[in-house]
Amino acid sequence: MICLYYISIGMLIGCDEFGLKSTDSGQEILSDSGVVLPDFIISSVEPNWGPLEGGTTVAIQGNGFEGDVEVAFGNATIEGITVLDPQNILIVTPPSNLPGGVDVTVRSDMGVQSLDNGFVYSDDGPPDTGDTSDTSDTSDTSDTSDTSDTGTQPTGLVGGTVEFWKVAYACPECFGLAPNANLQTLAGAAFHNPTNGTWFQWLPPQQSCFPQYNPIALGTGQHIGDWIYLQSSQSEIGLRYSTSSLYYENTSLTGDEFNAFQPYDLTIPELNVTLSQVLETPQSFTAVEPAGAFLIGANSAFLQNFSKSNFAVTWGPTGTTDSIVLILGFFSPSGVFKGNLICHSQDTGGLGIDPTLLSSYAANDLIGIELYRMQFRDSTLQTNGSTIQGLGVIGLIGTGTLRN
Repeated sequence: MICLYYISIGMLIGCDEFGLKSTDSGQEILSDSGVVLPDFIISSVEPNWGPLEGGTTVAIQGNGFEGDVEVAFGNATIEGITVLDPQNILIVTPPSNLPGGVDVTVRSDMGVQSLDNGFVYSDDGPPDTGDTSDTSDTSDTSDTSDTSDTGTQPTGLVGGTVEFWKVAYACPECFGLAPNANLQTLAGAAFHNPTNGTWFQWLPPQQSCFPQYNPIALGTGQHIGDWIYLQSSQSEIGLRYSTSSLYYENTSLTGDEFNAFQPYDLTIPELNVTLSQVLETPQSFTAVEPAGAFLIGANSAFLQNFSKSNFAVTWGPTGTTDSIVLILGFFSPSGVFKGNLICHSQDTGGLGIDPTLLSSYAANDLIGIELYRMQFRDSTLQTNGSTIQGLGVIGLIGTGTLRN
């Protein structure tokens, strides 16, 4: 899991309101139906009904679920929410004393949004939509309530992560690798006791930066078998449990085992469990500027100049992935580490850094530059109903020198 290797040495400074400025006009967030979403909205609550006793797992979708997020059903504030990303929240409904609709309210750093009567409490089935044939059909599917008794329905808790990384190094020796190690493709999966929180809490909200790397402790690792497999229509990748790292890993993958836009299932033979589309691999970069930071070969090391007053990176194509992450590590000319900065952007084609964030660094400081495309997915582990979060990443790691 590459993120642990390269950003664990600590981040520095904060961003803009957040310090991150787009060098493009901005990428609009689309709903699943292709409709452009406002910056902050609740677009759906699924399911939109449940029994008065509570305990229903509900997915809230929309946009702007960033920063400190709170969810309320009517007057009841919900504890232990799971923010999967700025567009998705998982919660478990609280109990209600009375049947009927309640407003669903989300508070975030973007403000407050409410969906009037967004959830209906009822012990008599789903709300009447006026089509009796539909309600009779849903009653016929009441077997889904039986699956909740077996623990196969989502719980709002996170029980692990699956990650797939393909990273090209412009200067492998600059990062302690063999000179010919220009490409690394890694796959890994970690399981732990289900808990509240997201595995990707180390990421800032989109259009912002983090001053430091904050890993989340998600509990004791779980060994669930000798092998598990990532499967797609084009390949099958075995992951072997590592007693040293306490997760399943495969670090000897070939480039053709990472297929752009390919959804991967995770199969656990010992448990007879398959997690559907637990991750999806993003498309490669086709253009990055300044390209000099990512030229393959030792001769390119730290020769690309970056201005403190106009630090910007652009890329193409655009709009094909969930997120872009830029990580900058700063070193003195003698190689002494000075600090890091991690920024999270929409896939708009470019981003720039507020010059005030670079004020503590000096001309001629060396820079390690990491640029990643990230695709997020999640699936439900049938054995306990917890969420397994998936992350597909393709990226470039290069070098540069800071100038005034």
